[in-house]
Amino acid sequence: MIDKIVNESGWYTPRNDVRKDLDRDLMVKYAVIGGGINGVSAAYRLAQLGHEPILLEADEIGSGGTGASNAIITTTSGSEESAVELLRIFGEIKTKRLYDSVGKGVSFIRSIIEREKIDCVYGLPGYLCLFDNEDEAMNEMRVQDIFGNKSILVHNNSLKKFIDGDYYKAGLFFSDSDKNFVIDPLKFIREMANISERIGTDIYENSKVVIIRENNRNVSLFLQNGREITTEKVIVSTNPYTLGLKGLPLSVKKRGVPICQYLSLLEFADYTPVRNCGGFADEEDIAYMFGNVNGRKMMVSSGNFEFIASREPSELNINIEANLDVVRKRFGRDDFSLIKSWAGKIGGSPTKGFLPQTGFYDEREKVYIGFFGDGLPIGCYLGLTAANVVSNNGEVPKDYNLQRNDSLLLELAGIAPAWAIDRFGKKFL
Repeated sequence: MIDKIVNESGWYTPRNDVRKDLDRDLMVKYAVIGGGINGVSAAYRLAQLGHEPILLEADEIGSGGTGASNAIITTTSGSEESAVELLRIFGEIKTKRLYDSVGKGVSFIRSIIEREKIDCVYGLPGYLCLFDNEDEAMNEMRVQDIFGNKSILVHNNSLKKFIDGDYYKAGLFFSDSDKNFVIDPLKFIREMANISERIGTDIYENSKVVIIRENNRNVSLFLQNGREITTEKVIVSTNPYTLGLKGLPLSVKKRGVPICQYLSLLEFADYTPVRNCGGFADEEDIAYMFGNVNGRKMMVSSGNFEFIASREPSELNINIEANLDVVRKRFGRDDFSLIKSWAGKIGGSPTKGFLPQTGFYDEREKVYIGFFGDGLPIGCYLGLTAANVVSNNGEVPKDYNLQRNDSLLLELAGIAPAWAIDRFGKKFL
C-alpha cells in the first residue's frame, strides 16, 4: 500500500494572505465562477477591458486542476494525438487553427510572466518528445515544422544526452524557450489573481456557487452560505468535477466526465533519468507518459490509467504504482524515492484528448460556459476568449463552441479509444 497519497498537489505551499469569503448579497455586471487558469484569465481580461468583475472560488485560487497539473507549457501539443495524426484526421487548415489557439495561450502566459516579473519558471526550458523509432520522429518533425514548431532531431546515438535507458530510439527537442517551458502553476495562478485584483477584480475564496438561475433580465447565483449574487452575465469556468452545479442544462453536463491524471513526484539519488530539458513526453499510443524535471526531482504521470482512475477510486494505489513502474521500465532505474502522489482533477471527456467547450448555452446569452482541458495554454486562451465574448469584444470561435455540431472539439472527441468508451459508457458523449 502506497502511503504518500495527498489531497494537495506537489506544487502546494501554504499562503500567508487570506482572502475573504462573500458574506453579503451583491449586484454586479460580470461574475466568473472558478479560480483556475480559465476563470482567472477571464476575470483578468474583463478587468483589463475596464470592467469590475467578481470571481468566486469554492476553495482557494488554483486548488483544482490548474494547481495539480504538470504545468508543461508548449506550443507543440494541441491534443494528446501527435501532429502527424491530427493532420491525417483533420487536414492542415483545422489542425493549424488548433495549434494557433494553443500558441496564443502560450504567448499570453509568457508575456504576463515577463511583464509582471512572476518568479514561477521551473527548471530548464525546452521540451523533449520521445519515440521508439526514428522514422516516426522524422515524420513528426516535418509536420510540427508546418505549424511553426521547430525542433532538433535527436538520433539514437545522441539520446543519452537527454535520457537513460534503451527504451526510446529517437527524440525531438523543441528548444525555443519562449514556446517550451515549465512553470510552477500555483505561483503563476496566485500571482495572476493578485494582478487581476489590482486592476479591478474582486475575488472571493471559500465561496461555492451551488445554483445558477437565469431569467429574461439577469442571472442569480446562489452560494452555499446562502448569499445571492445578481449579475448580467456569468462565465462558468469550472471543470467536470464541479458539474454538480444546479442550473446547467444536461446538454452541457453530459459532455463532461471527471478524469484523474495521477501524478507522482519522485526524487533520484544523483540525477534524473531525463535531463537537459524542462518537460518531456513520449508518443506511445495509449501507454504514454509525460512529466517535468528539476534537478534530482521528476514529476511524472502515466496516461494509460487516467480513465480507470477517474471511475475506480479503489484502484488508486494501482494507478500510482503504474507511474513508478513506467519509470522503471522506460529508464531502467529504480534509485528513486516517492515524495508524494496526488490526483490532478483535470476533468474532460471519455476521449484520448480532453474536451474543452465554450459558448453560451442558450439563445439568451447570459451564461457562458468555459470548461477546458488538455493543458494550461488552451485553458488560458479560452478564458480570455470568454471575457471578450461576454463583453462584446469578440465572437465565440466555432472550433470550441459547445453548441456547434461541426466544432473541431467534437471531432477531436471522435478519436476516443474504444476501450475508454466501452468502460464508461456512451452516455457521456
